[in-house]
Amino acid sequence: MLGMLFTICEVWWLYAVGLFLFMMIMPLAEASEQTIIHKVVPYEKQGRLFGLAHGVESGSAPVSSFVIGAIAQFALIPMASAEGQAMFGWLLGAWRMASPWSSSLPVSSC
Repeated sequence: MLGMLFTICEVWWLYAVGLFLFMMIMPLAEASEQTIIHKVVPYEKQGRLFGLAHGVESGSAPVSSFVIGAIAQFALIPMASAEGQAMFGWLLGAWRMASPWSSSLPVSSC
């Protein structure tokens, strides 16, 4: 998600700054989460909680794949049309997405 937000415009350094900020913030967030869990949850139940947390984090990967697929189908792919480029051209810049339905692709004689 973060990479998608930082690559909206055609400026490479914005992506680099975003990744740098992400790499600086995530260890702080993870360390504070672990510290809170260790301080609040009794020692006898920490294994159960860490197991549950790992299960939720692992289970979110397939769910996010379905969610991103729907977002791509209904939001990102329509941006590649002429109407989408006219509407979001100010944000995305001038670009052309090559697709099998594009008339600018060379036609094979085979």
